[in-house]
Amino acid sequence: MGILRAGAGALGGALAEQWLECFSCGAMGQGLLLTRGVKQIGENSANVKGEPNIISDGSVILVADGQCALAVEQGQVIGVYDTPGEHRFSSELTKGVFSKDGGRLKSLGKQMWERIGYGGDAHFAQYVMYLNLLEQTGIPFAADVPFHMTANALDLDGTARVQGVFSFRIVDPLLFYRRVCGTRTHTVTVADVQNQLTEELKSDLNATLSALCAAGARPSALPGMVDDVCESLKTRLSVTRMAERGFRMVAVAISSVVCVDQRLAQRVETAAALKNPALAGATLVGAAAEALPTAAGNAAGRLNPLLVTAHDPAQNPFLQNRSAVWRCACGQTCPSRFCPNCGAKRPESE
Repeated sequence: MGILRAGAGALGGALAEQWLECFSCGAMGQGLLLTRGVKQIGENSANVKGEPNIISDGSVILVADGQCALAVEQGQVIGVYDTPGEHRFSSELTKGVFSKDGGRLKSLGKQMWERIGYGGDAHFAQYVMYLNLLEQTGIPFAADVPFHMTANALDLDGTARVQGVFSFRIVDPLLFYRRVCGTRTHTVTVADVQNQLTEELKSDLNATLSALCAAGARPSALPGMVDDVCESLKTRLSVTRMAERGFRMVAVAISSVVCVDQRLAQRVETAAALKNPALAGATLVGAAAEALPTAAGNAAGRLNPLLVTAHDPAQNPFLQNRSAVWRCACGQTCPSRFCPNCGAKRPESE
C-alpha cells in the first residue's frame, strides 16, 4: 500500500509541476532589503496544486527597476537577474512537457521515479529571492566621540557629540545574499543591519575626528570640516567593511558637532587667542583693571598694600629711578651716575 500511495503521489506531484509559473515582487520601499518572490495565480488558473518550493523549467521571473532577482536551487544561487524585464528560469531538475528543450516525456518519467523513492515528494527546493537595489536613506546616528589634542602646546582630552544621517545601497547582490542573508527565505530589513552599520560608522568617525584634532583642529573648527569628515567616512566605509557585505555608502550628512565640555572648548579658544601678544597684553590689562575695584571693596582692606607700594619709593622701582635723577654743572639732567654730556660724576652729596 505504501508503494502504491507513493506512486500515486509521485504521479500527481510530477504532473502538477508541469505548469509554467510567473514570479514577481511588489513595490520594495524604504527599509526592505530582501523578500521572497510570489507566484502569480489568477482566479481562472489551473496551476493551483503545485508545490511552493518547485519552479518549472522555462518559468518567467519578472524584475522591475531597482530590483534584482536570485534563483536559488538546493541552497545555491543558480541565476542572478539584475536587469529590468522578463527572464527565463532554467533547471535540469524540473524539465517538463512545456520545456523548450527535448526529452520532455523522459524527464517527466525521471521525476516520477525519483519522487517514488522519496515517498512521492520532491527531493529538492527552489525559490526566487528579490533584493532592493534602491538607496536606503535617512538612517540616523549619534555618537559621543572622544578626542585628544596635542597641537598648539595643548595636551587636552575632550568629547565631541556628533549627530547626522547616512544612506547606503546594495551594489553586489550575490555577495550580500551570501554574507548577510544566509538561509533566510523570507525578509531582511534595514533594521537587521542598521546597528552593525551604525557602530562601524562611529568607529571610523572616531578615527577621523581624532586625526583632525591631533593635527591641530580646535573644537570650534570641527563644524567647518563637516564636508571633509563626511567624504572621509564615505570612502573608508565603502572600501572596507561595507564592501565585504555588498554595500556601498552613498552619502553621510552631519547635522551638528558640539563639544560636550564647553569649559574645555573655552580654554582651547583662550589659549589660541593668547598666542597673539597684543591680545595677551590686553587680557592682562583687563584683569588688572577688574582686580582693583574688587580689592577696593574688600572689607579687610586689601587695597592698602597696593596704595603703599605705589607711593613708597623703597618698594616702587619707578619712584626709585625717578629720585636718582640729578642735574650736572653743565646744565644736563642725568638719570645715571655720569653725565652723558660732559662725563662728570654725580656728587656724593646728591
